[in-house]
Amino acid sequence: RGVRILTGAATDPYLNVRIVQNISTTMQDGLWINYNSTGAASANAIRFFTPGLTERMKILGSGRVGIGTSTPNEMLEVAGNVRATSFIATTVAAGAYKYNTTTNMNVPDYVFENYYLGCSNANPIYQMSNLQDVEEFIKTNHHLPRVPSREEILNDGVVNIQGLQMITLEKVEELFIYTIEQQAQIQKQQAQINMLIKQNQELVERINIVENK
Repeated sequence: RGVRILTGAATDPYLNVRIVQNISTTMQDGLWINYNSTGAASANAIRFFTPGLTERMKILGSGRVGIGTSTPNEMLEVAGNVRATSFIATTVAAGAYKYNTTTNMNVPDYVFENYYLGCSNANPIYQMSNLQDVEEFIKTNHHLPRVPSREEILNDGVVNIQGLQMITLEKVEELFIYTIEQQAQIQKQQAQINMLIKQNQELVERINIVENK
């Protein structure tokens, strides 16, 4: 049992650290950390192996980390399921919110700002559609406005969870506005109904007075 640090010739770019069960074995039965200092971002990597020379994790020179994959395209890419107690998304990062006017996450308070103030500096191009336009859009496209379609998600090959969460919140806030408008309309109609009921009652009373004379 032991730790062996291996280096090749002076021109050899590799440095290997292997933790093995038996230092006299073929060196494949244990943990192998391999560093390649050739300079290329894809080659300059630290690799973690388990028995059988199976690569489990790779850290590229670019800082990208792959677990279950040796070619990560993101800062962390996992080929498999991930379990965590919570996920925290940054509010400032390139591509944080795919469907926005900026690269930063834009929490959709702009929905209410646009509705009550007439505009929003947070998202000046946002315009809330009326329900009739939304219905026509759904009939034509079979998904909500500004929500990515199934085809778009399949073509992208990924789902931006943070962006989709913000879009979902935008739609929830729009639903609240539609509900507020509908409630105002219901209250207005109820007031009109109450007035008609009152007028009808007064008319019935007058008719009864005339008939009883």
